Amino acid sequence: MHDGEGSAYVPRDHSLWLADDESNAIFEVAPRTGKLKRRIAEQAFQSTRRFGGGPRAGPNRTDDIESMAYDEADDVLYAFSGTCCSATARPTAFRLTRRRGVLRLDSWQPLSRTSDFTAAGWNAADHGLYVGAGPNLQTYDYRSNTLGQAFRIADLSGIFGLGFSPDGSQMYAVTSSEMLVTVDWASQSIIPEWSFDLRPFGVLDGRAVDRIRGRFFVLDGATRPGHDRLKFAVFKFDVEQ
Repeated sequence: MHDGEGSAYVPRDHSLWLADDESNAIFEVAPRTGKLKRRIAEQAFQSTRRFGGGPRAGPNRTDDIESMAYDEADDVLYAFSGTCCSATARPTAFRLTRRRGVLRLDSWQPLSRTSDFTAAGWNAADHGLYVGAGPNLQTYDYRSNTLGQAFRIADLSGIFGLGFSPDGSQMYAVTSSEMLVTVDWASQSIIPEWSFDLRPFGVLDGRAVDRIRGRFFVLDGATRPGHDRLKFAVFKFDVEQ
């Protein structure tokens, strides 16, 4: 990992996927041990053909892989690239589907030139794929390549990463102010007692969050000295109820 940006948990494989927007790759790891299972490199993304048939993605669509989400109902993994840090960057949604027992790159869809989704997550309750940037959340449909109307959660802004509880009743977000925020999805309001500051635990740049069984997994994208074992680490937080 060189610049951790996004993550997504795949229960079927018990794998945590991590997105790196400097090496433009995604990593499949074991969440309990951190052991690397697989790496899908930039060349594989660039060689992927557009959804429905068409050109390969090429180099301009892989420069800024920002977020990931896993649709458990359809067994599909998504990766979103954004606008940083080149005028030639082309925001893109990539899809991975299961073939021969493993998730593999399947296709891509072009996003608008201004799309820069720093967060993505799938909700099991309404089967919605959500993307986020700043204070805004939207649904995204891959097949039609369309976005829903943007909406906001009161007092939630600077969204860097998001995830949902297994039953979809709660949304979790990590923000630019280094907070992990829990949202009651039915009322779309923040639950203060389930929201906390990540900085006292050593998180410097929280970029993604996943709820895996009884724990929160938070990816820290902060730049640290090369010898620091916490460089681009995933922090685990026990959840007590």
